[in-house]
Amino acid sequence: MLVEKGKYVRYTYVYPETGKEVKKGKESIWLKSDPGRTEHLFFIPMKDKSLVIRKAESPAGRKIWDVKKKKAVNIF
Repeated sequence: MLVEKGKYVRYTYVYPETGKEVKKGKESIWLKSDPGRTEHLFFIPMKDKSLVIRKAESPAGRKIWDVKKKKAVNIF
């Protein structure tokens, strides 16, 4: 059964000074349903698997670094 569909943004965490990954596999995914509901999923690497934390929150005012554009951009 389809629950929702929409857009997503996936990114990794990097150190701003070096651009290197904080920890391999540490990622976030923002989900935005067609009606506009947003969720934030945190993927935290563990020894043999990843811990996923789901949080309903607004991405308002949040920006992420776009390597191709070489600037911070809005999540959606």
